Amino acid sequence: MTQPLYTQPAIDYLDSIIQPTWRVFEFGAGGSTTYYYKRCAEVRAMEHDAAWVITARSNTSLDSIIYVGRDGESCAEAKAAEAAFFAEDFDLPLHPTSQVESQYHGMENWEWRKYAGTIFKWPQGYFDVVVVDGMARSLCLYYAAQCVKQDGIIILDNSCRWQYNDVQEHIINQGWNRRDFWQPNHPGWCTSVFSKTFDSCDQPVRRANNVGDLYHAMGW
Repeated sequence: MTQPLYTQPAIDYLDSIIQPTWRVFEFGAGGSTTYYYKRCAEVRAMEHDAAWVITARSNTSLDSIIYVGRDGESCAEAKAAEAAFFAEDFDLPLHPTSQVESQYHGMENWEWRKYAGTIFKWPQGYFDVVVVDGMARSLCLYYAAQCVKQDGIIILDNSCRWQYNDVQEHIINQGWNRRDFWQPNHPGWCTSVFSKTFDSCDQPVRRANNVGDLYHAMGW
């Protein structure tokens, strides 16, 4: 697999803007890592699945994909940002009955703070692109807005999930306008790109509870 698992309109958009000088940071490795590795100057991907790391590394350099497991303390560089995130008291919904589903769909945040905080090991503004497509998506999105270049982009897959509403609204209020790329004939799948260079934000900012793949799959 050498293509991102984003919606096709999002991939088409990336194809039109991607630059060979870009440095890319990914929360979640896979076909997208190979895609960026072949097109950009540098890619670093955090991956929580040790078995998948071996497979994903077959198409990249060994240091492109870094295994970071569940649990553990954040690195020292991330501590202030971590404290600020949890002090915001965002609404961070979990699956009503299944911890496995909460983890798999990136709803857990506290348990994955070490994973999310890894991005702070690089200087802020080092990366042109930060991709949020793995664990702890609300926490990772919050960090992405602090760590990516101010004229860079943030990519959030499955952005139509209402469970990510609070942090999306938070970074939009900071000037990160959002452009949505919906998969044709698939109302439950959207990949969004955030940039401060966009003139406006696609509306509505907050997702309704009856949209997104988790609503259709589990009735959240």
